[in-house]
Amino acid sequence: MAKYYKSRLPEPTVYVQEEGMWHSYGFGGLLKQKRGTIPEGILNYTDEISEDEAKDWIRLRVEEAERIAAARLTKARNNAAGQAPSIKQVIQQKARVVGAAALSFIAFTAAVFLMISFVEGESLDSILGGFGTTGFIALVVAPFTVGGFVFAMTWHSRPGWGDGALFGLGLAMLGYATSSARAGILVGLANALISGALAAALSGIGGVIAVAISRLLLAPSRATKARTLKPWHVAAILSVLLVFSAVAAGIVLFSEDDQEAQKEWNEAVRLAEEGQAAEEQGRVEEALALYSEAIMAEPGYVGGWSGKTTLLLEEGRFEAALGCAEGWTDSLPKNSSSWFYKGYALEGLGKYQEAIDAYETCILLDEANGRDTEETRDRRDQCHELLTNPDKIAEDEYFDTVASPMTKIYEADQLIEAVFDSESAEEALSLLTQYCSCLDDCLEDILAIEAPARLVPAHAVLTKGVQNLKAGALGISAALQSGDADAFDESSDTLLQGSDAVEAYRELMLDELSK
Repeated sequence: MAKYYKSRLPEPTVYVQEEGMWHSYGFGGLLKQKRGTIPEGILNYTDEISEDEAKDWIRLRVEEAERIAAARLTKARNNAAGQAPSIKQVIQQKARVVGAAALSFIAFTAAVFLMISFVEGESLDSILGGFGTTGFIALVVAPFTVGGFVFAMTWHSRPGWGDGALFGLGLAMLGYATSSARAGILVGLANALISGALAAALSGIGGVIAVAISRLLLAPSRATKARTLKPWHVAAILSVLLVFSAVAAGIVLFSEDDQEAQKEWNEAVRLAEEGQAAEEQGRVEEALALYSEAIMAEPGYVGGWSGKTTLLLEEGRFEAALGCAEGWTDSLPKNSSSWFYKGYALEGLGKYQEAIDAYETCILLDEANGRDTEETRDRRDQCHELLTNPDKIAEDEYFDTVASPMTKIYEADQLIEAVFDSESAEEALSLLTQYCSCLDDCLEDILAIEAPARLVPAHAVLTKGVQNLKAGALGISAALQSGDADAFDESSDTLLQGSDAVEAYRELMLDELSK
């Protein structure tokens, strides 16, 4: 008893296994017959079908081949007799090509609007901004596949995958024609070659789907009249549905919601600009409030986030700055600045590993967009060093703390210079009193600082130097009151020793900071 098989390919073939022999049938009828059994490699890609289904399928393929052969014969006879196609026939052929192209382009555009509207509820800006897997499917794969499918279904009575690929290629050439004037002919041509290959491949997928669907619709069925349904009927119905869907999607995308979003954006810009003006005038709290209002008005506007975060960092409010930066990264995860300032805030809080992670994210985003990453890399490397060398953390804190008394010492130097330039003993004594009071404050701050082990000797030099400055100033004051010239000279030497010690300490610190 014979068995019948049908391949799963877009252009299927029917195989008949009889006793000692097998046959294959395709477009036009019998393709080949051989002795033996159907090879295992062929059977792996086939499904067994009934005898009636196989015979009906073979008959349809034979009839289709006969119709095409008859049409070709008629055309050949007309050409031989010198008879050109009628004007009506030419118009019909051209109209079908133009109509198929127009219908496919409408379906392509409709698919773009549909995907923008329904892919995870994202807006056009967010899809284009991220352009990840979702954006690629939404704006590239789906529309080209739909366009290729409709073109393949409507251009010929017998769809082929190449018809779908032709649509994508034509669309790419249209893009080249419209962009080459702006980008330059060579650049536009290079872009067209790349985009053409991609477009042809993607729309070719639509052509393959068209072939599969047309075969399915034209397959014989005793229970339905599916064989009477033409491929262009399906394409027309699908295109009409897509057009109506596109209109609905357009209403959704460009309705009052879009206008409201624009108002919110403009309001956020205005508030951020007012916040910047308040910040420049020193009204910190007012500026922070305005930046917060800008963020609430439109979380997608960078100006509100950056203004508030940077101002908090400048004020040394690292905990609040971190909270703001985290909100920024949540709202705009693709914005590299949000990750940079998050790392900066974490660094200020001593959370160096978390800061490194934030800086790494910033670097990846900047590299993807071709931006400079040197500053971010420097801060990341500094965090690495602080993380691997805990002593450096204490030393950095020491340098930051000792800066304040050092500044006071340099301010006090102006007083001692005025002492030697004073014209009366009373004026000199008054200046010396102010000088000693300033040194008392400095010495109190210095003694309260706990220097790291490696910097204890240097800190001792500073302490001794300030003590000598104070001792010399008190000695000079006493000498002026007693009129003792020798005591004045001795006290002046003590003052100079203190000044030399402070200068030696300053040079030591500069060497340490330069390492």
